[in-house]
Amino acid sequence: MEILLEDLIDRVLGALGQLGLSESTIQSYANSAYGPMRTYCASHETTGYEPTVLNAFLMTQKDRLARSEISQRHFRKLRRAVLMIHDLHEHEALQEARYDSGSHYQVSEYFNRCLNPFIEAQAVSQGTLAGLKSIVVQFLCHLERTGHRDFRALSAGDVEDFLRMAADTHQGSMQNVVGALRLFLDYLRSQALVSRDFRVGRTRPRGLAVLASVSWAARVGKGEPRGLAVLASFP
Repeated sequence: MEILLEDLIDRVLGALGQLGLSESTIQSYANSAYGPMRTYCASHETTGYEPTVLNAFLMTQKDRLARSEISQRHFRKLRRAVLMIHDLHEHEALQEARYDSGSHYQVSEYFNRCLNPFIEAQAVSQGTLAGLKSIVVQFLCHLERTGHRDFRALSAGDVEDFLRMAADTHQGSMQNVVGALRLFLDYLRSQALVSRDFRVGRTRPRGLAVLASVSWAARVGKGEPRGLAVLASFP
């Protein structure tokens, strides 16, 4: 009996909801990952689960990546989308550990010692936790690249520079970046690892405007009402 690709896609999206991923993230997979997959399979007259066709689809996306037609981040999403289809077909469940191909970001032992207790203290879903950790690790890597080995000399300029960089790579999800950074900086201050109050509020920091709905921060108890436009403020 043929297993329809559409049925597998619907089951994957449902399983992502059970893992605690947000509706916006699930919709993003439905549109930007499984949309192109549907189109490719339809062009090859494939309606059922065909591993060779799915793998060929992924190879075409790898070629697009090589031509700079898509970003590395988007390719990773497409790769995860294909792996999830395979896993749901073979194992009747998602295999979460397979979808992270390994972080491109590695931080020092000291930063890891600061990061791990922060992550362990977050009472959020696994999906939210993975995104939160990814953003904080990127921030820590940014600090290392700019010469920081701890947080003693952390400045508002360091935070602003990271947000400017993140705005290029997290288009459409800056609310997640702002929320994650707010939580982490609050944690550092609570542990006396930074001496100043790096806030995320509604004041413009020397011309840097980071508009966000802070839906991420609201989900972990630090945010403002959903839909409120805020600015990142680091006085």
